[in-house]
Amino acid sequence: MTKTRIFLVVAVAAFVVQMMYIYPNLPATVASHFDAAGNPNGWMTKGVFLIIEIGLIVLVVGEFLLVPRFVRRLPPSLVNMPNKEYWLAPEHIDETMEIFRSYFEVFGGVIVALFVVVNQFVYAANTARSNLPGSIWMVIVAFLLFTVVWVIKFIGEFRLK
Repeated sequence: MTKTRIFLVVAVAAFVVQMMYIYPNLPATVASHFDAAGNPNGWMTKGVFLIIEIGLIVLVVGEFLLVPRFVRRLPPSLVNMPNKEYWLAPEHIDETMEIFRSYFEVFGGVIVALFVVVNQFVYAANTARSNLPGSIWMVIVAFLLFTVVWVIKFIGEFRLK
């Protein structure tokens, strides 16, 4: 198993362990949406909260695991990437798909880690019957910065060698 796949698996395992811990301790009605100031303004039952969380994880992980396979099956005319004639040529397609696989496993793992952190904030707000702390914005900004760096590095992988 590659390091990137291990990272994704560990992130999903952390999510599962976290849900097993927080679910029994959540109130019957969970504040699940918050405004920009951290005030709760949307609620759902904890059962629906769990179903949505699991659905999101399945969707995110599935999407990021399937992207390389999907791209491989697309006709090159539908793929938008730098130097695609080179990278989608039969002699380079395996290397290209390996780049896609590793980058998308990392990005999927980071999104799952983001879910874990945000869920911890939501759990703390629900059990304390309080607002989300303003520090959640630091997490969001860090994720956005990571995304910018990830995109730049990912595109940079497809320079001609």
